[in-house]
Amino acid sequence: MIRTMRLANFKCFEDETLVFRPLTIVAGANGAGKSSLLQGLLLAQQASESRVDYVKLNGPFLLSLGKTGDVVCQFMFGESGVEIELTLDDGTPLRWPFEESPKEEHILTVSARPPSIRPLDLTYLNAERIGPRDTQDV
Repeated sequence: MIRTMRLANFKCFEDETLVFRPLTIVAGANGAGKSSLLQGLLLAQQASESRVDYVKLNGPFLLSLGKTGDVVCQFMFGESGVEIELTLDDGTPLRWPFEESPKEEHILTVSARPPSIRPLDLTYLNAERIGPRDTQDV
């Protein structure tokens, strides 16, 4: 079980540590970061299963995060040396340096990763039926 999660420079989270209990309910207003929290967990899951030093922003687990500029914290956008950090259970953080790259704008390159990331026992259930889309079929 994941007990703590720290997100830094990721979407709406400038630097936030969250504590999970056996039953955790995430509630809040629209735009408060509920989906971003889950997306952080899904990025960690993808990194734990990846054999390469990057994660795709659009792909597995129905992630649709856009470009690299869309995932860096709005308060840090444009700063030099910004890294997105995700730490689970006070372990070694995963770090993704923010680099706006037109060639690889839909991936985050992992600059620091633990020697071995234990696979997460995470199952993502998507409750969406027909939700918002970038485009709609007519």
